[in-house]
Amino acid sequence: MRKGALDKGPVSTYVCGETLPLVGRSRDGVDSPQISRIARMPLCREPNAEPIPGYRLIEPLGSGGFGDVWKCEAPGGLLKAIKFVNGNLNSLDIEGVRADQELKALQRVKEIRHPFVLSIERIEIIQGELVIVMELADKNLHDRLVECQQVGLPGIPREELLSYLRDAAEALDLMNRQHDLQHLDIKPRNLFLVGNRVKVADFGLVKDLEGRTFSSPNSGPMGGVTPLYASPETFNGIISKHSDQYSLAIVYMEMLTGKRPFNGRTPRQLFLQHTREEPDLSPLPEADRPIIAKALAKNMQQRFPCCLDFIKALLTGRIAQNAPNGRGGLDALRSGTSMPGTLEDLFLSPVDPSQALANYNDSSPEPLSPEDLTRLSVTVAQPLSGSLRPTLVVGLGSFGRQAVQALRTRIIDRFGSLDKLPLLRYLVIDTDAESLAEALTGPPEQAMQQNETHYLPLQRVGEYRRSTQKDFEQAREWMPLEKWYAAPRSVEN
Repeated sequence: MRKGALDKGPVSTYVCGETLPLVGRSRDGVDSPQISRIARMPLCREPNAEPIPGYRLIEPLGSGGFGDVWKCEAPGGLLKAIKFVNGNLNSLDIEGVRADQELKALQRVKEIRHPFVLSIERIEIIQGELVIVMELADKNLHDRLVECQQVGLPGIPREELLSYLRDAAEALDLMNRQHDLQHLDIKPRNLFLVGNRVKVADFGLVKDLEGRTFSSPNSGPMGGVTPLYASPETFNGIISKHSDQYSLAIVYMEMLTGKRPFNGRTPRQLFLQHTREEPDLSPLPEADRPIIAKALAKNMQQRFPCCLDFIKALLTGRIAQNAPNGRGGLDALRSGTSMPGTLEDLFLSPVDPSQALANYNDSSPEPLSPEDLTRLSVTVAQPLSGSLRPTLVVGLGSFGRQAVQALRTRIIDRFGSLDKLPLLRYLVIDTDAESLAEALTGPPEQAMQQNETHYLPLQRVGEYRRSTQKDFEQAREWMPLEKWYAAPRSVEN
């Protein structure tokens, strides 16, 4: 439709092969109900149709039990995906119930903001039909599997696959932890590739965990859950915070090997296999089998604490011992889990904090080469010999700076000068340049020297994610993911 056409009186629009008159803005400036006029027409799904004014259909992308998806051109020439959900919200038949189920699920997930969740940009109800405008992805995980098999591979290369599933696990854990939701339909065709990252989509079955059970609008026990990837408890109408992890484990095996752990062909066969039989994990590498077996445990409480812990086990090749309260992450560290490779000397060059922000640019610093790193030897206490070891006292952040300055003051009060204890050295590290500049001022017993401060600017979250996988997983143990994404865009503290 031409820009400004509605301001010039009656115009026409193309809908479903017909030219229909639309009343535009009247000369007295009163808007006419052109949207209502379109709403009274049956929705048409064919190229060049506009089910929503300004959204022109281009070509179909696929169809499933819950509806059809088309590629469309949105206002401004942007390409989007548009989903037409089967059924009518004004109907009481089974498809109408399903449409209502999808609408309720959308209400649950529309507030979720995460880089690995496919964004929902518009929801419309047109004459009782549910239409959803979404971000357009490049392909789904099943498409990527087909590409790999066409060049002779059994499945997606393991390292590539784990990077995809780590993205999905992060999104699923956020849905569970912050919103108390389970997706309940994790499968390759619902994990979409955008660039080289995966985004979780198709939330038609999303349920909250408050009631822990759900009723089925279908005949049978499934309630719309795909039997190939369904966890045992969902066959009985029960959900848990570990249900999506079970599905993710099946996706991993299928995408890696081209085979699933259960070979049933009918819902009845799959029901019996998922709920009673042991999975066939023989196609997997031997190191992966105990990890996948744990994620596929019939007893939901015997699975990993969260999806990211499951992926981490695949990355490291070992199953971490859970803390007594069943939580991973920081609690596991406190219970004695070691973090090898973290004691390394950092060779810091003096930086003037007052000039640090001016000198800072968006490019991330080059990582230290192995030649720049030396291992610290183990320090053995020798109290009887009176031998003293040089000690570096490190203060992190504003609180750490205040603690270091308070310690220096006490040493001066007792010994008269910091020079009396030359074995002690001090270093303050902060992401706030102003705080470091403040550390250089004050009375001599408190003011830090230039070479006793180091400015460590924040990076954008993408820079941290581009670090080595091992480093990022270690950092995630002590800092919640939501803190990473809350980092200010100004990269100032």
